[in-house]
Amino acid sequence: MAHKKYEPFLNKSIDHYDEMALIVGKDMATGSFARTFADKIWMMVSKIQCL
Repeated sequence: MAHKKYEPFLNKSIDHYDEMALIVGKDMATGSFARTFADKIWMMVSKIQCL
């Protein structure tokens, strides 16, 4: 059972999923070194802001 705030996103397709999968892959890392797509974007944005 999902949290109520996530219910609108259940069983919905993700726009451009195939294109994103080409960039970030479909594998899931586990453990303390796992990073998500959002983590990668955040790191890129913070590097740009430091310039």
